[in-house]
Amino acid sequence: MKVRILEQEAEVLADLGNFEGAFHAYKTFHTAYEELLSAQREAAARSRQTLFETDKAREEAARYREEARRDPLTGLRNRLYVEEHLNQLLEKADSIGVALIDLDHFKSINDTFSHQVGDEVLRVVARVLQACVSEAGGPPSFAARLGGEELLLVMADAARGVREVAERARVQIEAQDWSGLTPGRVVTFSAGTAVAGPGDTRASLLSRADARLYEAKSAGRNRVRGH
Repeated sequence: MKVRILEQEAEVLADLGNFEGAFHAYKTFHTAYEELLSAQREAAARSRQTLFETDKAREEAARYREEARRDPLTGLRNRLYVEEHLNQLLEKADSIGVALIDLDHFKSINDTFSHQVGDEVLRVVARVLQACVSEAGGPPSFAARLGGEELLLVMADAARGVREVAERARVQIEAQDWSGLTPGRVVTFSAGTAVAGPGDTRASLLSRADARLYEAKSAGRNRVRGH
């Protein structure tokens, strides 16, 4: 607004024949006009920077959120992710199946070969589980590490057969060449499976899978029990 007034003042002085006054007025106008353009460019730059920083902040927040829901050792989903998503899947999907998995005698592996070896065993098992989930259809199905040697398969379409997926993973893990990691010891797991029914919650579904897992261990381990 001030710049426009300066321009009008210069025009009036020129019309009145006061060319010296008009010259000085135009000079003042152009100085103010350049300052205005500079301020506008600076404001636009700040606005772009703010947008960039906002987008970057969103990306960082998304990355941290993803990391918070991944097990850092295996790269699988973690307990927090399970707690957040399993109930959602129960509400949205037609049929959910879970397999609760426990590595057999894992403490003995740690004690005999070291915790570093135990960590690598978990990574190998995780890769097999993830591959089996992907072969069976992938997301929203997923594999998770709940903690220690306890893992979980969640199949969003139980018609694909969560027990069959768990059994396939068990066979593949047992067939791995473990001689480089655990000489003289084959890594195996026990698993209990359950398929969601009407009114099931995360807690009730996992509880049934846990009961089947106990049956698998009681029957001699290295087997899958359940529906």
